[in-house]
Amino acid sequence: AQSILPAWLDALQAVLASDPTQDVRTDNWDGLALRVQACRTLDTLHTSFPRTLAPHLPNILGSCLNHLQSLYPTFTQAYLTESLPARTSAEDDVTELPTLIAPLMDFVASAARTKVARAWVGENLESLVGAASRWAQMTPENEEDWAADANLFVAQEDDETVAYSVR
Repeated sequence: AQSILPAWLDALQAVLASDPTQDVRTDNWDGLALRVQACRTLDTLHTSFPRTLAPHLPNILGSCLNHLQSLYPTFTQAYLTESLPARTSAEDDVTELPTLIAPLMDFVASAARTKVARAWVGENLESLVGAASRWAQMTPENEEDWAADANLFVAQEDDETVAYSVR
């Protein structure tokens, strides 16, 4: 594992270090799928090999924060103002930003609790909290569900949170 992990970590960091807005400037958001898998893999590696991942955490967390900040305008257009039509993948599946942001936030939340990340979190706390709160906004669809039946909305949020929910 020690000989293979560095190469994988370099590849995962390269995926997250690339500009995420490039993946949402086209009609198809397939590039987000690779980022989703990178975040999920990093979360698993963080759980299984925390010492190996530790020296890379500040750079990876910085890339994650960059994703939260740079993809938010697209989230606003696609989900809050609904001025951007839904995007599909090459397989005609709907590709959604929350599918990326949920595992990204899972990784950040897990990694931010470590001693290694403490300094990074301290330096970036305001930006991180601001980004997280912006992403947690209710969409017009959420507002309609809430207005129709708040109890059902909360029950559905609880059921769906395990799958993919930014909140």
